[in-house]
Amino acid sequence: MLVAALLYIPTLRTGFLTDDFLDSECTIHQAPQAFVSMASSGYRPFMSFSWALDNMLWGRENQSGWHFTNIIILFAVVYMLYLFLSLYLQKSAALFAGLVFFVVSLPVSVSVAKVVWRTSLLPMIPLLAAFVLVYKWGSDSGKRWHLCLSSVLLLVSLLLKEIALVSPPVFAAIVFTAVHRRNQWRKPVMTPPTNQSFTQLASPV
Repeated sequence: MLVAALLYIPTLRTGFLTDDFLDSECTIHQAPQAFVSMASSGYRPFMSFSWALDNMLWGRENQSGWHFTNIIILFAVVYMLYLFLSLYLQKSAALFAGLVFFVVSLPVSVSVAKVVWRTSLLPMIPLLAAFVLVYKWGSDSGKRWHLCLSSVLLLVSLLLKEIALVSPPVFAAIVFTAVHRRNQWRKPVMTPPTNQSFTQLASPV
């Protein structure tokens, strides 16, 4: 979080760039129209609400506020990425390196610096949360509601940006790894004893 803050605080002085001026015009009354139109450069109705909420909170004059929202979104993405990576990475150094690599990567830098390109960051929050929940569902600790909530979060991500359509193979891979890890832990406990084991137990000391 500190690395992200130090790196992106200067963007508060960037102001609006190119398409930022168009999206900043969206109001809370206009946002529902995105459900029946192709606003926000695609079918992204929830993204239109994002612009509208910023417009209501900051206004078009306070452009630093819009960039501040982008930084808060980045913090939320980093936290969700931390929860997801911690399912697979046991060493804290590897986890920290993965998070820092994400924060300083070029696609993320561009997405934070330009208001309109938060379309690449905001959908990651519900999508990563869905990944975590579907992993829990595939493991021993999983409940049915994990899968249901994961499906809802996937839909939210899809309504933020249609790129979520390509995520089903990732869900399949996550469930596979969760189930494989669960079976790997069970195997030593559930393996039936062999004939040799019975012979050793029955033989006199």
